Amino acid sequence: MAGKGFVGLSLDKDQGKEIQKIFKLAGIDCLTPSKFHVTVMYDESEPEIELLSNDKTYKAKITGVERLGKPGGEWEAIALLLDSSEIEKRHKELQNAGFKHKHPTFKCHMSIVYKPKDTDEDLIKLIYNLGVLPEELIFGDEHLGTTV
Repeated sequence: MAGKGFVGLSLDKDQGKEIQKIFKLAGIDCLTPSKFHVTVMYDESEPEIELLSNDKTYKAKITGVERLGKPGGEWEAIALLLDSSEIEKRHKELQNAGFKHKHPTFKCHMSIVYKPKDTDEDLIKLIYNLGVLPEELIFGDEHLGTTV
């Protein structure tokens, strides 16, 4: 049986709809509500690690906006940076279970758009600075998948 190296947490569905509406009004071709998530673990070795079902919810505060990924690459994104001691704790629990994160440090974030247009970063920063996004985001529905 092949293992799974991706562990994600989905954004609350109602918050996803609210956030999508805000970004669409600004002309940003953002992800759909069901695609908003936090990647808690990304282990390209696809380990076979059995995890107990996790039905917890996690709160996160938006702290900024950043362009992530290789410029022009498939996973280049504009993301909301998040502060969540709960999600950071879950990341450490997964490491303790045997997962090895692809990146040297864990950067808690939620991508808004992949392969962004030239104006997307400035627009998303403006929306963040205007204070119209929810103060606190709620994540749950932990799910596993492969990294390829």
